[in-house]
Amino acid sequence: MSTFDRTDAPAASEYATVHMAFELSKANWKIGVLLPGSPKLSRFTVKGGDVTTLSGRLASLRAKAERCGKPVRILSCYEAGLDGHWLHRWLTDQGVTSYIVDPSSIEVSRRGRRAKTDRIDLEKLMRAFLAYLRGEPRVCSMLHVPSPEDEDRKRSSRERDRLLKEQTAHTNRIKALLFGQGIRDVDAAQAGLHRQPRGHAHRRRGACCRSG
Repeated sequence: MSTFDRTDAPAASEYATVHMAFELSKANWKIGVLLPGSPKLSRFTVKGGDVTTLSGRLASLRAKAERCGKPVRILSCYEAGLDGHWLHRWLTDQGVTSYIVDPSSIEVSRRGRRAKTDRIDLEKLMRAFLAYLRGEPRVCSMLHVPSPEDEDRKRSSRERDRLLKEQTAHTNRIKALLFGQGIRDVDAAQAGLHRQPRGHAHRRRGACCRSG
C-alpha cells in the first residue's frame, strides 16, 4: 500500500486538510483523495464536466474532515490541459484552494511512461503536490491563472495569430496553383478583392505559354 508524506506541510496542525489530485480526460475525471490522518489514497471517478456530482463529493469530504474538530480546508491540483482554467475557477468558488500544475515540470521515468495508468499518474501527481506544499525545490511548477478579462484578451490575440497563419498558408497555396498554370504576376492576397474580367486569367495563361 502506498503511503504519502505530509510532514511539515504548511499549517498541517492547524487545519483538517483534504488533498485532492485530478486526472482529467474528456470522458471521465479520476480523482485521488487523501483525508486528514489517512495515509491511503482513495480514488473515485466522475463523468467529465459533471460538477454537480463533484460538488456532492466535496460536501462529503468536508463532512468527513470536520470529524477532526478543526477548520477544514481542501487543497487540489490538476495538470494543465484541455479543460483550461474554468475548473480552477469553479473549485475556487467552492472554497477549494486550487493549483494548476505545469505537466512538463513533473519528471516521469521511461518505465512510468510505458506503464501509464490512472493509478500511476494520480500517485505521481499527489506525491509531487505534497512535496511542493512542503516547500521542496524543483518537484513541480504551478501555473499562474489569469483573470477572465486577461484570458479573453489573450484568446483574441491567439485567434488573430492563428487566422493570420491560415491566411498565409492559403495565400501560398493559391500562388502555387497559379504558378503551376503559368500565372506569375497575380497578388493572391488581393485576388478575392479585385475581380478580373471573365476569361482574363485564361488569356493571361495563354500569353505566358506563347511567350515561353
